[in-house]
Amino acid sequence: MINRHFGIAHRELASAYSIPSSVRAIPLTAFFGCTGLVNVELKEGLESIGCRAFAAFGFRFPAFTVCTLLQHISIPSTVKEIGRCAFLSCTQLVNVELREGLERIHEWAFRECSSLERIIIPSTVNNIHKDAFRDCSGLVSIEFCEEMEQFITDLSLRRWWNSRISKLPLRRASGSF
Repeated sequence: MINRHFGIAHRELASAYSIPSSVRAIPLTAFFGCTGLVNVELKEGLESIGCRAFAAFGFRFPAFTVCTLLQHISIPSTVKEIGRCAFLSCTQLVNVELREGLERIHEWAFRECSSLERIIIPSTVNNIHKDAFRDCSGLVSIEFCEEMEQFITDLSLRRWWNSRISKLPLRRASGSF
């Protein structure tokens, strides 16, 4: 596990960070204060991204800006859940790659990621909190496998289903999505 307060002395200076494959969980507020963080490499083996791990601010730390420069994140296939507020207010986050293996996206996981335009929901996801993508004002496209259409329209993303967001079902190609 990553120390809750990694690299405190160099938080403002770190622009890139590679999380070792031995790390299984990123804890609460692990990257809080990393105002210059642009790139994070997450490796296979990671299983959980904790509450407010990359959040631009936390409820206990109002008015501080953090991780607002983070533009891209690729979630490894070993991650099963993305915690509450994990990427809250990462306003420059444009591209999020979610891989097969992800099962749960918690409340406000990507809230206020205003630059996020497109998200692909893997077929392994079985729980998306209704507010996981709340206030993602730039979100124009949600892609998902056909088997998820009922889940998405009945539960968590109904608000987007009835809005301006384009829904693009992914097609099966040789047994995969």
